Amino acid sequence: MIDISKKAFFFAAVFLCSIVKSYGQYVVFMPMEYFTKILAREEIGYGYAISNATYKFKSMGNNGLPDTSISQNVTSKAGFTEHVGYTFPISKLGDRSRLGMDIGCNVNLFTWDYKTPTVMTNSDGRPYYSFTENEFDFETISGQIEMPISLDARFGNLAYYTKDRFGWAVGAGISPMIGFATDNNSAGFGFGANPFIKAEVCLFAGIAMKLRSQVSFGRIPFYDENKSISYDISGYNTSSSLTGHVQASVTLVVLPFSWLWAEKGWWNTY
Repeated sequence: MIDISKKAFFFAAVFLCSIVKSYGQYVVFMPMEYFTKILAREEIGYGYAISNATYKFKSMGNNGLPDTSISQNVTSKAGFTEHVGYTFPISKLGDRSRLGMDIGCNVNLFTWDYKTPTVMTNSDGRPYYSFTENEFDFETISGQIEMPISLDARFGNLAYYTKDRFGWAVGAGISPMIGFATDNNSAGFGFGANPFIKAEVCLFAGIAMKLRSQVSFGRIPFYDENKSISYDISGYNTSSSLTGHVQASVTLVVLPFSWLWAEKGWWNTY
């Protein structure tokens, strides 16, 4: 008779083997399906960005400085954007259209060319503000890290990720962001969340490539007076801010894993 310990060992061995077999099947068969669905929707892109803003500077007149208030409307001199994103399908809209949620991360960098005040002293030692050109081609560097979240109506190959030639999408959403900037005499940061609209056109040619445009509007904080840090004018009661109003970008986006998209044929005609 087989004793109890040998029976227990036998059943334990069978149980472990079944787990290993099941896990092996998962490892072998699941990754391709998983990665096809997940990786096929990832995207990365680079492009050009532009923004307009208002620069404000205010001095409360101390240590011999007069009260000063400045406001300038400015436009970025150069801009760059980097984008990564992912789309989650939500529901079917039609035979070749679908509603999706798009989540991304954008890093935007800008240069600005406007005059900022610097404290100088005249011959009798009294301080005053001087507005001189910077030795560089730009006065200020600013940037943003934003996370645009939108609901998109998606058509053609962007709806069901098939290797059709063309696709397009339109959407709207909100973009939480962190802004930062530094100029000749100050630096700072700001926080905000701005509405935006977007549009995309897609061409599939071996892999999918999209031209993506986005326009944000509202109060876009690069930095504000409550979060500014003074440099050259330390020791004086001053504040400054750079606040955007409208910001636009055009980005060339590549979906590097779009070769995993399904072939279109009689078996998946929508």
